[in-house]
Amino acid sequence: MKDVALFATHGSASSDTGYRALHEMEQLCGKKAVGTMQISSRDLRRGAHALKAQNFAVEVSIY
Repeated sequence: MKDVALFATHGSASSDTGYRALHEMEQLCGKKAVGTMQISSRDLRRGAHALKAQNFAVEVSIY
């Protein structure tokens, strides 16, 4: 595996949930992610998920 980009979705109001999941995935891969994204159920309700996904795609597209 050359590079990894990771994302997490979660229903928690706390962003710590996503950060912990992303950190654990990096540990399992043995690599630092070139890009990460987390989307919560709150993001979905507010419509913030689309911009987050777009930014994530741009962030990892150079790899």
